[in-house]
Amino acid sequence: MPTIHSSSAIPSDSYLCRLAAHKRPTWFTPQGEKHPQAEFVGLACDIAAGTALAVEMIHSSALELQAMQDGDEAALPALNAADAETLLRFVAAAAHGLRRAAEAQIECINGNA
Repeated sequence: MPTIHSSSAIPSDSYLCRLAAHKRPTWFTPQGEKHPQAEFVGLACDIAAGTALAVEMIHSSALELQAMQDGDEAALPALNAADAETLLRFVAAAAHGLRRAAEAQIECINGNA
């Protein structure tokens, strides 16, 4: 959690230094990172994990909402309708972006790039 200066909403210098030193997590070993397809495969894994989580959250919230409407005791949904819609748009955008990235890789593999 960033330390915020009391007089403003600017993160502290120590937090910014830690951010600058942060290395992005990777799916690969140092050797695997050198593979020509590593960036795309890592992107695909990141998008798949994120979209799966989003869809699970949307589904779970829909089930909780339905249980509440049926009069059953249920926990409050994690997402309201607007948040669920936003996540669905995110999932669609991520899938479209992944498809464009895959098409670019296909062009590269086929020697057209």
